Amino acid sequence: MQLRLRPSLACLALALPAMVAHAQEFPSKAVRIIVPLGTASTSDSVTRILAPKLSEMWGQPVVVENQPGANGMIAAANVAKSPPDGHTLTTISPNYVINPSIYSKVPYDTLRDIKPIARMALSEMILVVHPSVPVNNLNEFIQLAKSKPGQLNYGSGGGGSATHLATAMFGSMSGTNIVHVPYKSVGTALTDLLGGKLEFSFVTASFGVAQVRAGKVRALGIASPERLAQLPGVPTVSEAGVPGYDVVAWVGLAGPQGMSPALVNRVASDTIRALASKDVVDRLEGLGVKVATMPAAEFQSYVISEHAKWGEAVKQSGAKVE
Repeated sequence: MQLRLRPSLACLALALPAMVAHAQEFPSKAVRIIVPLGTASTSDSVTRILAPKLSEMWGQPVVVENQPGANGMIAAANVAKSPPDGHTLTTISPNYVINPSIYSKVPYDTLRDIKPIARMALSEMILVVHPSVPVNNLNEFIQLAKSKPGQLNYGSGGGGSATHLATAMFGSMSGTNIVHVPYKSVGTALTDLLGGKLEFSFVTASFGVAQVRAGKVRALGIASPERLAQLPGVPTVSEAGVPGYDVVAWVGLAGPQGMSPALVNRVASDTIRALASKDVVDRLEGLGVKVATMPAAEFQSYVISEHAKWGEAVKQSGAKVE
C-alpha cells in the first residue's frame, strides 16, 4: 500500500528537518537582545545579568541594546520586522500587553507579531515617597493626597507603562486625585524622584530596595499581595489601606513571530537553564527580583491572559493615552 500525505502535511514533513537544523545552527553570529526600557529598569537588570551566561552557552556575543521610547512600542516594532532567525530578541513586560488598551494606535499586533519565548522573572513594586513628603505610612499619604487634590506628582517611563497604570489604579481605588508626569525613560523619572521634583512613585524592587535602605526614599507599601522579604517591615498596599490592590511586574524574553517552534524551544530552554545558575539567582535576589521562569507554551498562554487582565484594569481605571 502506498502512503500519500495531504499537501499541507507533506509540506510540513519536508519543512521539519530544515526547522530543526535551523535551531541547531543557532546562533551563527552575535545575538542582540533589545530592551525597550531604560537602564534603570528591571528588564535591563535581568537582561544584563542573563546575557553573559547565554554568551558562554552559545559561543557568540550576546549584546544588550536599550531602545526606550513610546512605552516600548519602538523596540517591539523593530523586533517584529526583524528576521526570525533568533539573532534579534527583545524583553517584554506588562507595558507590552497594556499598550493596545491604552493607546489609540499600536504599530504591530501584540498577540500576533511577537513570539513569547520564556518568562524570566518577577519583581514586586513598592510605593515610595521622597523624604520631604511629611508622611510615615500609607494612610497618612492618602489623607495628604485627598487634602491636596491634583498637587502630588508621580513619574513613569511613559503613558501606559506599568508604573503609570499601577498608580492610576491606586488613585482610583484610594479615591485620590494624583498627577501623572510621563517621561521618555523610567531612569529620568527616578532621577527626578530622588531629586525631589516628584513627590512619590511606584518603583520596582530592583530599584527601590537599595534606595529605601539608603534613606533616599521612604517605602509606604508593597504592591503585591505578600510583603517583600528584603523589606519585611513594610506592609502591602492592600493591608495598609487599599484592600484588594495587587500589581506584580514580570519580565519575559520574546522574538519575531516567524521563529520556528524548534528555535523558540531551544532559546527558551537555554534561557531557563541560564537563569537557574546560583550566581544569577543570587544577583537577581539581591536586587529584589525573583527568578520565575515559564517555558514557551506556558508563557504564550500567560501573555494572552495578562493581555486580558490589564485590558480590564485599563478599562476600570479610565487611563488613556492619545
